[in-house]
Amino acid sequence: MDLPFALTQARALDAVVRHGSFSRAAAELGLTQPAVSMQVRQLETALGLPLVERMGKRAFATRAGELLLEHSARAVRELETAVQMLQRLRGRVAGRIRIGTSASLSIYVLPPVFRSFRARHPDVELIVVTGNAPEIAHAIVANHRGRAGASPPPSWPSIR
Repeated sequence: MDLPFALTQARALDAVVRHGSFSRAAAELGLTQPAVSMQVRQLETALGLPLVERMGKRAFATRAGELLLEHSARAVRELETAVQMLQRLRGRVAGRIRIGTSASLSIYVLPPVFRSFRARHPDVELIVVTGNAPEIAHAIVANHRGRAGASPPPSWPSIR
């Protein structure tokens, strides 16, 4: 069976739904907002169903969008894992690190750390999202962030 869409379109949909915004999704993906809108629109056309409901400036997944994201997220993770394994065979580190952090850490502490990391690992995509400690904690619990830092750290039992 041929897939009627590209992984880049599924990633665009994922980013739009996670951020609730086409503009913030575009910033994460390094694209323009119209490019992200076009990718989602092409995906909706290819599948014949609306995947995103727009309410004012917010965007939410429809039931069809949720169903697609549930399955496409697993597929994308598996493909990313395969690429990382292949990169390791070549002696390189590759992949994506999603980090949630407080604004103060992202402004004053992390920039030199990220510059150093990028110099050593150019094939690793760093995605940094700032927020307050409760937002970051919710994102970790919901598995939207792999690592996070906040000052002071949140005192949630499910987060170490």
